[in-house]
Amino acid sequence: MTARILTQARLKELLHYDAETGIFTWKESRGSIKEGRIAGTVGAKGYHQIGVDGARHYAHRLAWLFINGDYPVNDIDHINHNRLDNRISNLRHITRSMNLVNRDHKHASISRLVGVNIFRNGKWHARMHKRHLGYFVEWWDAVCARKSEESKFKFEV
Repeated sequence: MTARILTQARLKELLHYDAETGIFTWKESRGSIKEGRIAGTVGAKGYHQIGVDGARHYAHRLAWLFINGDYPVNDIDHINHNRLDNRISNLRHITRSMNLVNRDHKHASISRLVGVNIFRNGKWHARMHKRHLGYFVEWWDAVCARKSEESKFKFEV
């Protein structure tokens, strides 16, 4: 038996997607699945996942398919960095390298800006992905270094 490619038509046959809330619900009851119930679960990585036709899919990728009609080739980025916020207005189709630049870092930054953190030497550390941009006494100087590097790569948050 060959794997079935998930299409927009098949997705819409099984699920309803509310673009305002980002929530998927089942259209009909099937076994333990009840009509109107929220579809899927939150996986180990913190993303909402939904099982469709025997395969697990991230809800943000399904939202893209549901609205745009094509399964995303590249990454789907959560603009506000909340992995459970699957509103279509919070999602964008970007390359893997752009998504890595934009990712949240494990430890929350005091600066509240991705790529600018206070370092153990008491100075502000600016970086872009794994690239070190420098240490700065002033927060604003670190922010400027990060923004300057972003503009070189035409990166927009």
